[in-house]
Amino acid sequence: MRRVLAVVAGLIGTAFAQDGPEGGPPTYSFAVEQGWSIASDSENDFPDIQENELQAGLGPRFRPPLTGPTFPLRDRDGKVVPRHRGLPPLRKACDPVKLEGSITLLPEGACRLQFKRIEYWDRSQRYSIEFQPEKVRTHELGGLEKWSGSRAEWTARLERLSTALQDAYLKVLTPRKPSAGPDRLGLEGPTGLEPAWRLFVSSSLEEQMAALFLAALDGARMPADAWPAGAPSVPDRPQLLARALLRRILAQARGTLSPEPSREHSSRTLTGHPWTGSEVAIPSMGWEDGGSWARERLGPIEQARARLRALAENSGRSALNRESYLPPEVWQAAVEDEAKNLRRIIPVAVLDHPGTLADALLPRIRNLGAATYDFKEKVALEEGLLHSSEADTRGAAQMEVVFFHSGMNVWRASVIRLETWYKSKIIRV
Repeated sequence: MRRVLAVVAGLIGTAFAQDGPEGGPPTYSFAVEQGWSIASDSENDFPDIQENELQAGLGPRFRPPLTGPTFPLRDRDGKVVPRHRGLPPLRKACDPVKLEGSITLLPEGACRLQFKRIEYWDRSQRYSIEFQPEKVRTHELGGLEKWSGSRAEWTARLERLSTALQDAYLKVLTPRKPSAGPDRLGLEGPTGLEPAWRLFVSSSLEEQMAALFLAALDGARMPADAWPAGAPSVPDRPQLLARALLRRILAQARGTLSPEPSREHSSRTLTGHPWTGSEVAIPSMGWEDGGSWARERLGPIEQARARLRALAENSGRSALNRESYLPPEVWQAAVEDEAKNLRRIIPVAVLDHPGTLADALLPRIRNLGAATYDFKEKVALEEGLLHSSEADTRGAAQMEVVFFHSGMNVWRASVIRLETWYKSKIIRV
């Protein structure tokens, strides 16, 4: 009997030696809040196929005292749209998530997450998930005020919720037939009146999928550069967001969260520093680079403008070198014909098959303005090891983002101000 106990004790000792240094692997409790906000005051179709925009900057010569024809504002189908009386006020939408739990640092860069609570909210919903050893409780998640169940029941429910979110995500990002009545895909709220609403909806759905993806990995041993075997299937972007959040928590626990410029200062504080988007400490939306894509999309419009420019420049010439004038009705017909042709070839066609993630039309950054971030971290060390870290990082950038509006099957463009933040406190236990 003693010999058996000795063998068991040896195996336990070997297991601890493999998992970390003497005394067990380091474990940290954490409380994290991460989020982003979008502020915008207007949006428009991209590309904007309007008669007035097509002739902007061109100078056809009309016989005085005539002036160039003006055109009403039209939608993609050529229908007249009433002009707005001034711009709507600046609107801001935010999307934060809170995590509470512990993280254990294992050898070879691996780790293990144990959650206590996950909380998510935006301007239309708020829910929380509480983790207990044998049960999971939720509040306002999936339309239920209160729910509790075993771990097996939670796994099944989490799979159903994740599938529903992915279905909504697909509908937001793929061409489909226009729906009758108010469009409330993904998140409840108006879609036509709120600036950059679809950009907010698609990004919020990604954030929620990332949070639920991490919730499904509660207690699992995660390798350094891969998800554990049996990890649930999630679209690429939510997986990237989940990985980035996990990297952020891991970097803070290992004492490597602070960006390179701040390591030169003992206070680890930076203000208004240029933000490249690659800093681990600052959440980045990671939207696609759409500069070359936008130029390609605008190609037909530039060709139409070139034809109109040639017509305008020739309006003051004649074979006898005398001034000639372009009849306004000829110019108007030319501009309207170009606009009608563009409205026919530019819109995104409805798919002839059920949409898949391969068909998803993701947001793209057309122009990126100034981007800066603030960083502050208070670190406490004990015997050369990290004891605690309290970090507060914020990034801000102005950019033009192009995003897809399903149902209408058009691209929208909006100049937005993006703010992201990461606030956390970890303590070794």
